[in-house]
Amino acid sequence: MLPVLITYSNYGYIDFAKNLILNLANVLKNHKLHFYCLDMQIYDELSKTPHEFMTLQLFEQDVSSDFEVYNSKKYNELTHTKTIVLRDALNRYPFIHFIDCDVVCLKEPTIDHYYQYSSCDIVFQYDYYYDKLPEFYFKTWQCTGNMSLRRTPGTFNFIDNLELTQLNNTSKNDQDCLLTMFKLSKITDIRKYKSTRLFVYPPEEYTNGSWRGDMSNTYFFHANHVVGKEDKINLLKKIDHWFL
Repeated sequence: MLPVLITYSNYGYIDFAKNLILNLANVLKNHKLHFYCLDMQIYDELSKTPHEFMTLQLFEQDVSSDFEVYNSKKYNELTHTKTIVLRDALNRYPFIHFIDCDVVCLKEPTIDHYYQYSSCDIVFQYDYYYDKLPEFYFKTWQCTGNMSLRRTPGTFNFIDNLELTQLNNTSKNDQDCLLTMFKLSKITDIRKYKSTRLFVYPPEEYTNGSWRGDMSNTYFFHANHVVGKEDKINLLKKIDHWFL
């Protein structure tokens, strides 16, 4: 089974949303995309260019409609809506792959690729720097912006716990809250998290923004590890995946 790709955005990230959709239109043959629009403005704009592979859903939330600075209060509020999106998506689909809008797909994963991880509830993109490998491969700083999730009790337990951690840590973004959640569980290896079967994709296949190696095996590239709109765009331009 292939997952349904899931993403979300407010209007402030419209350029990244359009870039991702153009990218997926060029690459996808078998996956579908479900796009959660957090405000009417982005929903109206994206509705102007429909795609057969894409479902748009108006999913208004009481958050900023602007591009927000990393770790600012409004940015953190935006990231905390992700668990709401994930819960809704998992109630619709048994298997999803969530990607932020600053992610691009270099080649489409196959059913066989995902089948390797079918015993896992959630599989993350590695998100430390690459000079930390292999020691940090399963450490507790993991990426919430590029991960696959299956509809299981373990996954819903994970979302419940992350939402509770976010409620108690409103000054942190969702990924910092995930780190806090793991710390409260007294683990340093995510495979030891008791409630949910967690794993990490090979770092050369799901690459973060610090990757400088060969990309012939890369499925998804995440333009993170930089701060600000222009730096993200420049990172995507470097790999020839900025389409606007």
